[in-house]
Amino acid sequence: MSLETSNKILKVFGILDIVFGAIGIVVAILALVGGAAVATMGDQIGVSDGDAAAVGGVVIIAGIIALVSGVVSLIEGILSLKAVKDNTKIMPAWVFAIVALAISVISVIINLAQGNGVSGILSIAINVLVFVAANTIKKSVGK
Repeated sequence: MSLETSNKILKVFGILDIVFGAIGIVVAILALVGGAAVATMGDQIGVSDGDAAAVGGVVIIAGIIALVSGVVSLIEGILSLKAVKDNTKIMPAWVFAIVALAISVISVIINLAQGNGVSGILSIAINVLVFVAANTIKKSVGK
């Protein structure tokens, strides 16, 4: 992959990472608030307090995972755009590309274990592409 192509890939996916990372953070915050509300309402919503706490706890855990993923995506996008402007600043973007790729792989493994199919394959493909682009820039700067 050429340096020019790598910069274009980082720019496009950096912008998308920022947008989807911000959306993910908002959704995660809503999940955390909703999970806490469900966990504390119990009898008011017609279920036992224990059941409400269990469901609320699951939603809160999912919200925390979504929040971490959203923050990583947002940071990856910001660092990718900085690296496009100045290729010598590629290392942080490269590191976050690895972290995002690991999160994507873990997500697919969890989905497969739960029998939910391979819904995260596109995420893995995008993160591999971002990593390869960042690695190309890293190698060219290191010369």
